[in-house]
Amino acid sequence: MAVGYLLTVVLAVLIVVFCLVCIRGPKPLFYVSYRLGLVFNEIPHVALYALVASTALAFSEGDITTTSDRVNVGVAGAAAAGLVVVTLRGMRAAPVVRVALDDALGVGTATHRRPPLARILLRPSSAVAVTSSG
Repeated sequence: MAVGYLLTVVLAVLIVVFCLVCIRGPKPLFYVSYRLGLVFNEIPHVALYALVASTALAFSEGDITTTSDRVNVGVAGAAAAGLVVVTLRGMRAAPVVRVALDDALGVGTATHRRPPLARILLRPSSAVAVTSSG
């Protein structure tokens, strides 16, 4: 059994749950779920890249041999689908924010420039550095 792959899949599932569900429980669990959900709601594609890379590594090393390993791959597929849902929810938010800015600040004050999606998807850390410094 590939323990490293199992830990990666469990972390990916936790990230998806924290992004899609608001956990209202004990304060320590709430704080952890809020922080992870906040971070990975903004960059779910990075978690998806890590999950795909980990799955490819497990297959290339021949670690996917038992039934439990195949179940882990299925759970990883479900986590990947959840990360796609998080990404689609984030993409739907842009028009809502634009309308809210138009309502609050007046029509035409919001930027209508499209974000550089290729740069964000392929080099997410450099996109954050460029947007935060400018």
